[in-house]
Amino acid sequence: MVDPVELLVYRFLVPALIIGLFARIKYGAVIWKNLKYGLITGGVMWLYFIFQNVGLVYTEASNSSFLTGLFIVFTPLISRLLYKDKLTYFESVVISTSLIGMWLLTGGLSDLNSGDMLSILAAVVFALYVVLSDRFVRYNKINPIIFSFQQFLVIGSASVLWTLVRSIAFSVPIISTMDTTTVSIVIYLMIFPILIAFTVLNIVQKYLESFEISIILTLNTLFGAVFAWTIGGEIATWNDFAGGLVIMISVLMPLVAEAVEEINLIRETRLAHKSIPPSKPGLVSKNK
Repeated sequence: MVDPVELLVYRFLVPALIIGLFARIKYGAVIWKNLKYGLITGGVMWLYFIFQNVGLVYTEASNSSFLTGLFIVFTPLISRLLYKDKLTYFESVVISTSLIGMWLLTGGLSDLNSGDMLSILAAVVFALYVVLSDRFVRYNKINPIIFSFQQFLVIGSASVLWTLVRSIAFSVPIISTMDTTTVSIVIYLMIFPILIAFTVLNIVQKYLESFEISIILTLNTLFGAVFAWTIGGEIATWNDFAGGLVIMISVLMPLVAEAVEEINLIRETRLAHKSIPPSKPGLVSKNK
């Protein structure tokens, strides 16, 4: 079994080396530009993983999944607190719909304990990460590839420091023994959820607002359930299907609303053009 913090070392340092090498070749010394933004968001994301992983030790997976998903509620609240962004009525409806879907899919809560409180802290911290990353990438014109490298390096380095301190203080082995299956799982966790998913997340933040990103990220809960049903062999219930459907509806709601708004805008533009009378030929004013 691999220690959760040690796992963060592998999950983030190796991707940091890969994407850092790519960024160095492509952008040169610019990879250290705006490092303060990478330090801030990397530190926040490291706290998220610590709270989530430790919380999982003391609570049920369903509780952790639902409570961590509460970041969709905290994201607009933090955005309003830090940047005075207002939450619209439509956004409130979408958030409520997502919460209902996650409740059905995860089974809601059983009993609150210390692990649940850590999961709630993880949700708050992740919401802070979404808001800060959104601002840094969209308003400070930060390169998302370089931004990802800096974040990965910060999280991996902080995990190395934590692992060394824990080893010295509690005489715990620094490196865990891993079999072939564990190594393959660690490699998977390096590449897909971190190197690819987090980098893509930083890229799309140039084009989407934090509210839209938080709603899309609720699909994590849905995909986790789908993989549990297919690969994990768990049995899906009607509540699971209903929860998945509601989550999909909540994700599609902003997209449909945006499409309707675009269609209405096109209609208004066409009507405005039709209402303008055509100019008569030959009536050209002459300046004397």
